[in-house]
Amino acid sequence: MKKRIELVFLLAIGIAPFYLNGFYNSPLAKSDRTKFWLVEILTWIAMPTALLLIGRYRRLYTWTDFGLTTKVRGARHPWILLALLFAVPCAMLRLDLSVSAWAEATLPSGWPLPPFRYTDVIPPPGPDTGTFRLLSLAHLCLTAGIVEELYYRAALNRLFPRGRLSSLAYIIISSIVFAGAHWEGGLPQLAETFAFGILAATLFRLTGNLLPLIVGHVITDWYWFAVT
Repeated sequence: MKKRIELVFLLAIGIAPFYLNGFYNSPLAKSDRTKFWLVEILTWIAMPTALLLIGRYRRLYTWTDFGLTTKVRGARHPWILLALLFAVPCAMLRLDLSVSAWAEATLPSGWPLPPFRYTDVIPPPGPDTGTFRLLSLAHLCLTAGIVEELYYRAALNRLFPRGRLSSLAYIIISSIVFAGAHWEGGLPQLAETFAFGILAATLFRLTGNLLPLIVGHVITDWYWFAVT
């Protein structure tokens, strides 16, 4: 129980900026892009790294507990893992696009939305901005794909024991927490991220491997930031 309380405490610290950035991203981006990116690096790289290392030092989990392994369901199945690395990203992107299209056509925004989108801070394509565009895209996609999967899928999974009811509770609660961090996108984005979370949490509970989810998350975000 003590270790679970410690893990909840670390998670609360790590997740808090993701619930608050809807309030401060817009003024930071408008006033000084340097400050915006410094805050991004702090909350998406420095803080998660420190918290994950603290949790590991406190023996709250192992990297295998977090699904950072080549095993699937506790055993080595290289061909199954390879298949998952291909199939899971395809399924995640397809689901995300389908739910997003439905939500945008069906649901109202729900509340006044902050005047900010991450695409606002990505430099446009061009010979003078290509390097900065690539760096910003890499930061946004990799940090979200890695950190959110570590927080919302791997770490939250440690709070729920095995069993059908516990698994169901984990899948629903982790998806609610994940979706809630995207409140600034309104009801459509809540629906999209909740469905995404349901799929990701279910797959993690079934496979015990986080790598296909990280790849799928990164590819999905890359599509939204770089393609659309």
